[in-house]
Amino acid sequence: MSAAPKYRSALTASGVYFAFQALRMVAGFVSMPVLTRALTKEEYGLLNLTFATVGILALVGRLGFSEAIVRFYYERSQQGVKQLREFCGTMLTGALLTGVLVAFVTLAGIRWIAPHQNTARCLRIALLVVVLRSVLGVVYQIYRGQERAVAYSIAQIATRYAALAVAIAILVVSGLTAYEVLVATVVGEGLVAVACLSEFAARGVVGRPRLSRRHFHEAFSYGAPLAVGLYGTFFLDYGDRFLIERFLGLDAVATYSVPYDLASTLAAAVFESLKLALMPVIFRLWESDGRATTSAFVSQVLTYTVAAAIPGIVLFVATSHDLIVLLSSAKYSGSAGLMVYLAPGVFMGELNFLVASGLLISKGTMSLAALTLASSAVNVLLNLVLLPHWGLAGAGAATTVAYGMLMLGTFLVSRRTLDFQVKGLVLAEAALATAVMLAALRVVGQVSAQPAVALLVRGGIGAGVAAVCLSVLDREIRQRTWLRAVRGLKPSLGSVVE
Repeated sequence: MSAAPKYRSALTASGVYFAFQALRMVAGFVSMPVLTRALTKEEYGLLNLTFATVGILALVGRLGFSEAIVRFYYERSQQGVKQLREFCGTMLTGALLTGVLVAFVTLAGIRWIAPHQNTARCLRIALLVVVLRSVLGVVYQIYRGQERAVAYSIAQIATRYAALAVAIAILVVSGLTAYEVLVATVVGEGLVAVACLSEFAARGVVGRPRLSRRHFHEAFSYGAPLAVGLYGTFFLDYGDRFLIERFLGLDAVATYSVPYDLASTLAAAVFESLKLALMPVIFRLWESDGRATTSAFVSQVLTYTVAAAIPGIVLFVATSHDLIVLLSSAKYSGSAGLMVYLAPGVFMGELNFLVASGLLISKGTMSLAALTLASSAVNVLLNLVLLPHWGLAGAGAATTVAYGMLMLGTFLVSRRTLDFQVKGLVLAEAALATAVMLAALRVVGQVSAQPAVALLVRGGIGAGVAAVCLSVLDREIRQRTWLRAVRGLKPSLGSVVE
């Protein structure tokens, strides 16, 4: 595969994923004002902890089946329709059975897990979400394995919008509590699961439920360590909220969750689209062109992704107060001060997939799992030390330190497989562009008391200044933007002259 096609393939798929991730982000930005205004801070904190519990249990329920889909889908498709159907059927059946098992085990111990009546009530209905997400995790990855970017993205955003629509309907009719939000989630995600499975059956991708020992064993061997790593990642994301609830209460969980969820939503919208598009390309490039070409490709992408992230994170922190007040009301305005501690770690967590590509290529999933669990343990220990003294700021700092350690460790271990060549000059240019952007924002000042106006003006100016600075400083960016824009303008300029 020559250089031009591989970049075009990744960029095209990434563009599709990003467009749909933007729609998904919009759903998050719509649901946050609805939930933060309709629910009390205690109810919002309870909802956050319940979804955190759902996420952990659903990861156990998937048992690595979804993680194995992308890695083995192409191989099974080359072995014929029968093998592919058997493989997909095994992944779906396995996820369903383990999801149901996890739900029953949790249900049996619910009186010890959730002694408070409202919490137990929410957790019971949430177990249905666990089963649905165990299955949907595999469904989404089948779309990825098929490289059907549009179908994958539609399925993902459909779950968000369907659940949001049901929640808003309930709010209009009778008001909203954490329990009703969970009911809306069950209905919305259940409808999407039925639609996707029906479409797979119509295409012949799946048939009757089946469980092949060979496919199960291979998927489990590859996916289970990755799933363990995902448990660690999930605890990195949500473990501190359980500790915050113990030390500071549900109100504090809500205060902490708003900036964390905003940073996660934005980072996922940007980097998840890259991940979904790039990983199949990287796997294919490794098989067809080998180490040198794959290393060069990943290094180039990593360099410019980090370069774009540096001013992006700083701009996000600088405008976070207006964003939080706009989306979550003034009662969460105090949360904005946490963003400077949280945002770098959240963005590093989303970006870690690029430096982990060497481990995924070499099937070093055990190493990745060990690194993630170690970072998760560091996060928990730092929270235990910092929460009593620094409060929520300590929890945010712990998150950033833990994710920084994870990214550094993953980078060092992945270099056994890929020869990363990150361009320090490009990162220095990004840092200079960020400094100029901050200077421009300081000159502009607080332009309006209206958060929407201030966010639009300051965000637009900051993004514009950073983009212009980067394109002036970096030759590669200049060639891919200015020269391409000039070439695109030539026909229209010619017609004007005529």
